Amino acid sequence: MHNTLHLDRATRPRDASATLRHVQYLLGGLMATMTLLAAGWRRPLAGPYLALFLGALVVVMLLLCPVCHLHYFSMMLPLVMGLVAASWRDRFNDRIAISLVALLWINAIGNGIPNLPGLELARDVGVAMYATLALWIVALVVLWRRPASEEPHAKSLVNSWCGPSGQELSSTGSPQIAAWVQTGNPCPSRVG
Repeated sequence: MHNTLHLDRATRPRDASATLRHVQYLLGGLMATMTLLAAGWRRPLAGPYLALFLGALVVVMLLLCPVCHLHYFSMMLPLVMGLVAASWRDRFNDRIAISLVALLWINAIGNGIPNLPGLELARDVGVAMYATLALWIVALVVLWRRPASEEPHAKSLVNSWCGPSGQELSSTGSPQIAAWVQTGNPCPSRVG
């Protein structure tokens, strides 16, 4: 924020003012609170949602850090992988949602442009920060909308492997593990 307020590098003060630091800490506290509220405290975090939660907290830490170099944004990898895993979670194919692909491209471009020579203004304006904030907001929405229980997902995995009638559809795959964990039998309607 300090660089954005003082775009001219020749006249930019070396340190941020105390007021700006307080505003930054207030915004960081608000972001941390929003992250904690999105994750909730009554529902356990598991799978991609745990990666999203930790990744969202890393983003808060990155933006609160007094000095944030562009290569620090590589620490967003858990957030990105959590979004990809959450996108795959309820799909039984290897496709990622088009909107997520677009968001990842925007983030890659937003983090790449400030690294190019002669584009220091993009760095000072905070293009990488805004691209990161977009990922953080999407992560919070995904965390907020996560299912109340993992049980419906496990049942859908059993149905995808065993079929609704309990007839085995395939002999391999991770849905088998989810069914075994839930019922002790890979196809609950079949007698073992």
